[in-house]
Amino acid sequence: MPSPVRRAPGEATLVGWLRESASYDPRFAFVALDGDRIVGHVMATGGDLDGAPTLGLGPLSVEPSRQGQGIGSRLMGATLGAARQAGASVIVLLGGPGYHARLGFVPAADLGISADPSWGEFFQARPLADGWGRDGDAESQAHAGPRGVITYPEPFARLGWRPAHPVVASERSQ
Repeated sequence: MPSPVRRAPGEATLVGWLRESASYDPRFAFVALDGDRIVGHVMATGGDLDGAPTLGLGPLSVEPSRQGQGIGSRLMGATLGAARQAGASVIVLLGGPGYHARLGFVPAADLGISADPSWGEFFQARPLADGWGRDGDAESQAHAGPRGVITYPEPFARLGWRPAHPVVASERSQ
């Protein structure tokens, strides 16, 4: 009898782990509905940027048959709005620069924020704090927010993420 194939955990598993972690805050988790059916989801969880609390956006998912309809953009807008309302100064993500640049994301290195060097231009940040010109436009003035190395919540390490320095759970209380 052949041995069963073990699959690596996927994004749904990661979402469950993040929801059970101290880094989870329901203010930064959104779903898109079509009737009573979930067609998209996004969340941001607490991380650490050399001692400053920071939000890491992701996972973001949209049902494949519904992609290209603006669902992901609306989910991102809701998350960015909630983060800004909560007083976050910056939010980071790992994703496609072509997609996220139109939402105000820039290479995190341009803001003095780093993680695993192999992530390169895919590791991006979006300033949210007041004083960033037009709605967080990073090109309008120098970044005055936190800088340093980001530490993602512990559940990301279970997926094999190995950032430049140890991944630990956020100490932020809920």
